[in-house]
Amino acid sequence: QAAAGGGAWELIATGTPSSSTYLTFTGFDSSTYNNYLFLVAGVTNAGTHSEHRFRMWSSTDGGSSYDDGSNEYSYGKRMQSNSSDNGPQSATSNEIEFCGGIDTTGSGADGIATGFVQIPNPQATDTRVRFLFDMTIGDSSTKIYSVNGMYLRDANADVDAIRFGWSTEDFADTGAIYFYGMKKT
Repeated sequence: QAAAGGGAWELIATGTPSSSTYLTFTGFDSSTYNNYLFLVAGVTNAGTHSEHRFRMWSSTDGGSSYDDGSNEYSYGKRMQSNSSDNGPQSATSNEIEFCGGIDTTGSGADGIATGFVQIPNPQATDTRVRFLFDMTIGDSSTKIYSVNGMYLRDANADVDAIRFGWSTEDFADTGAIYFYGMKKT
């Protein structure tokens, strides 16, 4: 089978949770890829916390540390559920939080997250890196949420590693996160 040409998405890595706290991806390669996509396929939290807060953090040093200070990101996002509809925005955030912090996002077990995160041109050092996302989450009760929007790093620096996790719980042993790179044309 021939290798994918320029502009094609290529699978870089697959993260499969195994009662882990985080799933980490460090395979960024600016000589080969110029855009990245994370496909979140049914990852589940392992606990019964009242809010299923699924999160992501970026790194600019290959994953030695992650941007989780008080003023790391800005965002605008829109949430729809079977009980409400709103669109918060913030100038400061210490994580990229897809589901949670908008409304009580579920209760009981099995916060199940599915969706994607696209990161165009994360190697840029002259502009702030953007994280575009569309994520859904449900739980074992009747709550269903769909959240989309964009986060923006609050400093100019390349992003070369990503970490996913839940706010107060580990991952359950279900689902996967697929890490793709778009080959340069």
